[in-house]
Amino acid sequence: MRELKIIYRSESHAPFWVLAEKAGIWEKNGLRVNTSPELGRERAVEALKNGHVDLISGNHHNLYARRAKNNEDFVHLAQLGNRWTENHMIATDSIRSVQDLRGKQIAVDSKNSHAGLNVWLFMRQEGLDLDKGDYELVETHASTDKRWKGVLAGEFDAAFVDLPHNLRAK
Repeated sequence: MRELKIIYRSESHAPFWVLAEKAGIWEKNGLRVNTSPELGRERAVEALKNGHVDLISGNHHNLYARRAKNNEDFVHLAQLGNRWTENHMIATDSIRSVQDLRGKQIAVDSKNSHAGLNVWLFMRQEGLDLDKGDYELVETHASTDKRWKGVLAGEFDAAFVDLPHNLRAK
């Protein structure tokens, strides 16, 4: 039997690993799988890089950023769903396109949250690089309501929100 050591980054992943074990999936496929939680992003990556684990479940944003910045070679396995629901841009009247966000401030709850890292990746794909100072991510630690209301009040140039906040902002 081949042994796999796996870290899961979110408690929401634990049921999958437990169910697979209880259903005998690993054993049927000649595997012995040891899982453990690790909530620290960087500790999880270091465990992967130094060979202490074979797989990280749920650490994708952190690894995307490392791949883009440092060209670190990680293999990513992903599900078909996209859980980025805060994908509606609320912006001041002067912003007509993503390119108009150059030199502007975008409000996010946290730069290292799923939503914050999705904004970072989206902006990079659109040709604007936070690391080159093309725009600023303002970490607000605020609710979606406070972020879009901050845009309307002129505190920020843009924010990304989910439904129905996009309709409330309009």
